[in-house]
Amino acid sequence: MLMTQPNRPASVCAHDVHVAYDGHEAIRGVDLTIDAGEVVALLGANGSGKTTLVKGLLGVLPLTSGSVELFGVPLGRAVPWRDIGYVPQRATAATGVPTTPLEVVISGLLAGRRLRPPRDARARATAALESMGLADQARRSVGELSGGQQQRVLIARALVRQPKLLILDEPNTGLDAESQDALVAALRRETGSEPTQTGRRPASLIMVLHEIGPYAPLITRSVILREGRIAEDRPASPTPHDPTHPLGDPHHAHPGPVPPRRTPDMEWKP
Repeated sequence: MLMTQPNRPASVCAHDVHVAYDGHEAIRGVDLTIDAGEVVALLGANGSGKTTLVKGLLGVLPLTSGSVELFGVPLGRAVPWRDIGYVPQRATAATGVPTTPLEVVISGLLAGRRLRPPRDARARATAALESMGLADQARRSVGELSGGQQQRVLIARALVRQPKLLILDEPNTGLDAESQDALVAALRRETGSEPTQTGRRPASLIMVLHEIGPYAPLITRSVILREGRIAEDRPASPTPHDPTHPLGDPHHAHPGPVPPRRTPDMEWKP
């Protein structure tokens, strides 16, 4: 785990977190601290509580008990939400309202009381789309894009504000190998070990994954959930296809019956 720098509170600090969904206690007594600049893979079998935990940390699902602080601020309105980027599982950029990828990404620069995008919004949005390999799709209708392309638009929307904390819930959904490579390259820039030329510090990153795969070079820590509890918390990550580790081998059977559960999604709306 990285050491928190002076005057830089942990990006996430959760204590004894419990979250219930549909009458089922899905998260039970989770303690989790993520320091500035850490890149954490949140791993586990289907139904282990990965998505539910993320939604509890963000307040999308209410906590049954326990506490969460983001950047040292208790969960609530006072949290600097403009510094947080989130792409939920099974999200879509299509809303039925004609809009373009460029417009969707620019909307990511609107937060709090800001009703108009900054002057450089178009340039920043174009750069974010380019980082995801979508510069040539910027002015198409979002509804004409594939599911994987829409996923990349939403990731670009999360990246455009240069968040201090970025949370991606199963970002591989619908992405081909080329798109995954583009995402890895973009995340490398966001989570670089040194400040940028502007002095901006690297972002903390939480990725909900089934296996590490192409993200292995980025990961500094693996947190493994089993039946709503943290079963393992270890530096770095297992080799993507290491048969000695249940999360390194995608064909390895996970211990114990864990029924899959769905939780409500938080989708982008215009």
